[in-house]
Amino acid sequence: MKNKILLGSMTLLSAFILSACGNGEKKTNKTTAATTEVTTTADTSSEEKSVSYTDTQRIGRDDIGYVNVPKDWIITKSPGAESALEYSSKHKFPTGTLNAYTENEVPLQDRLKYVATTFYNTLKSNEHVTNNIDGEWTKVAGENAYVLKAQEKNGKYLYYIWFFQKGATIYVFSLEGTEENISTFRPMLEQSWGLDPNTPGK
Repeated sequence: MKNKILLGSMTLLSAFILSACGNGEKKTNKTTAATTEVTTTADTSSEEKSVSYTDTQRIGRDDIGYVNVPKDWIITKSPGAESALEYSSKHKFPTGTLNAYTENEVPLQDRLKYVATTFYNTLKSNEHVTNNIDGEWTKVAGENAYVLKAQEKNGKYLYYIWFFQKGATIYVFSLEGTEENISTFRPMLEQSWGLDPNTPGK
């Protein structure tokens, strides 16, 4: 499928979150599907796989964080998605995003739950995504993080979106690709994310 669902929805979703919070009230997407709140209070540990950063590059920005990806991956841009950083393999897939929401942008007490729930409902209303959307707790550079897991209806691509809070900011990053892509690059993203532009996991 040529259309990158996560990249396409990121722009609209970011605008929705910011406009809804800017109006001082919670809003939900106007869809025929029922909205659901994501439970983000549980905690579980995850085993870390050994990750090699040989032949990788560190990409990102101070405001959204940094991750390591293969050296031949490229940064891409979509109109209207200036706040997010998009990256992909030179073969277009796998692909992913880095983004963040500050306390001023989402001035709610439970920002993590709100942002994760908004993404969940957006995925659930997408005609290309199955209704079997799952989630689990994991670790991102030592921080507790919630990851949403969805699948394209034709079974070809998976969509993983991570949410976690550091200080007053909610950080979000995603990965879209085959099951093999997710298995290969998930450990690298989870362990390398950090606010240091030079050191993985810091």
